[in-house]
Amino acid sequence: MNYDDIVSHLQSVGYGAELSDWDGKRILKVEVETGQGRIDLIHLCTDELTDIPAFLAKDDGRLGKLAHVFPLPVGKKGNLCSVCVGDSESVSVNYDAPHLAFEDSVKRHVDLIKKLLEDPEWNQRELLREFSVNWSRICDTNKDLICKVTDAFQEMNVYSLVPYSHFIELASSTKLPEFSCIASINSLKNLTKLGTGLVLPLKDLQLYPRKKKRLSTG
Repeated sequence: MNYDDIVSHLQSVGYGAELSDWDGKRILKVEVETGQGRIDLIHLCTDELTDIPAFLAKDDGRLGKLAHVFPLPVGKKGNLCSVCVGDSESVSVNYDAPHLAFEDSVKRHVDLIKKLLEDPEWNQRELLREFSVNWSRICDTNKDLICKVTDAFQEMNVYSLVPYSHFIELASSTKLPEFSCIASINSLKNLTKLGTGLVLPLKDLQLYPRKKKRLSTG
């Protein structure tokens, strides 16, 4: 893939783009302007384009805690963050014109980061929406964290699964037949209690830390 042509195209549409070396790897660096100043987007060069080009955002501490942006333990020359701009499978990529794919990808990254920085309320909502995914990135545990919007703190017993059963979620207002409630009570008598589950109101949670070392059990 001819990255010289890609750099020339990005420069022609107003981006500060250049090829460089980072930690022994050839990269494409694109400089973009935001309300927090200049931010560098880093793309690790590849021989072939298989989907929308991915960029990492270099964070010198100005980005703060942004949704869809998460720090990666990559390299030794600064903090890099992954940026999720959507499902790559839903993006049409013209493989015969890679420069257009790069232009589109840079625009998606810039638009997302700018919106997150300029609209704190939307950023907060997005952080809560992806709480479970980002928590799993920093927490070394095989226990599932199930997040759900709820009005109050709840504590409940957790039982082993019923063989050949299927789960379906019903609205709290749904009225169940009396025999269904009786069957549910009887089935619990034969199940093993695995522990206690806690349901935390998502809107009241303190957001997850960006780095594992900031986790606390206190």
